[in-house]
Amino acid sequence: MCITFRSIVTPILFVILSILLLPFPISTTKISTTFNVPKREISDRVIHPLGTYVDKTILFQLDQTLCLLYPNGTFNLLDNINNINTTLAYPLNPNYILIELPKEIMIIDWTGNIITNMNMKPDPSLKINTSKQNDSRFLVAENNQTHLLFTEYTFNGGQIISSMTNKLYEENVQCEINKVISLGDKWGVVYTVIDRNDSFLLIIPIENKDDFFGISERVNCVDDNLQLYCLSINDSQQLMWINSSLTNFSLANANSERLYPSIDFTKVKADDIHVIPHGFLIRIDETEEVLQSRYLVINAFDPNKTFGELIIDWDVLRPDNKTSILLQGFILPNNTIVHILIKEELLIFASADFSLMIPESMHYFIYFCFIITF
Repeated sequence: MCITFRSIVTPILFVILSILLLPFPISTTKISTTFNVPKREISDRVIHPLGTYVDKTILFQLDQTLCLLYPNGTFNLLDNINNINTTLAYPLNPNYILIELPKEIMIIDWTGNIITNMNMKPDPSLKINTSKQNDSRFLVAENNQTHLLFTEYTFNGGQIISSMTNKLYEENVQCEINKVISLGDKWGVVYTVIDRNDSFLLIIPIENKDDFFGISERVNCVDDNLQLYCLSINDSQQLMWINSSLTNFSLANANSERLYPSIDFTKVKADDIHVIPHGFLIRIDETEEVLQSRYLVINAFDPNKTFGELIIDWDVLRPDNKTSILLQGFILPNNTIVHILIKEELLIFASADFSLMIPESMHYFIYFCFIITF
């Protein structure tokens, strides 16, 4: 894997390591693990990233089975959770998993034991997200015909408790909830008024009746308790940085700036914009023929101090063209990108560490891998 960082003021230093030299340690602890399961046909269609925890544990789905990969390289396959559509599973900090089912929400621990569940009415419009903070909160957003209903729940280790409820009334219009964004102690909800094809960002809890503004559903946000900072792609395929006060939240009071006008953002999807400490990471280009991933690393608080550009060339890891790559990876809280590679019966996790570039001007990358054998 070739990893390149581009910066205007800093020389480029990059490290290329062959897969034959793996595993490669990035600290005093060598990260390498092997896990044996029945041999099967492996493809990227049966591996689905589900998210990460505050402690950098990774949750993903392999076939119909939930899997956890811990920071020390150990691997846990939760094969006691069967006959469940685990693609609707979410990391629930610090060490739980929330599973959305047609008529209930289930919470399990990291061993696969069911702790509790909560009945829910079947609702295809329902959207859920869990807190990215080190707590066990989650928000359920649903369309109740006459209004949008937002309920925050907290899991206290034994029970699910409702901790907040907000409603938004949209008179005589049909709405669709697009996504829920985890902020600090708040939530962002993106919804679309279908008749007008207009999308809006709403901050929960709602403190004022005008606590929203028009925005694309391709957005992600971060806050510092006083200010909200968003990165969004508008209908004109322009990348926009938007800043607003959380105490006077409206489009009229927001600052906005277009970034990278020479880049085409047409192919960027909603889940390609990630929040990282101090900024955003946005995947902007991916060419299947050469298997190259390209990212922009952007300062959330001052976009004119953009951190740089990251290019990962995956062809270096495919000398025999037999390695398939799941390019949708994980973004860990310590500014590390983790991608999954599959070579025959090996499941390989390749990691690119870009933490040293933020906020200091030390722009270089090292990558390591750990391998699971099937």
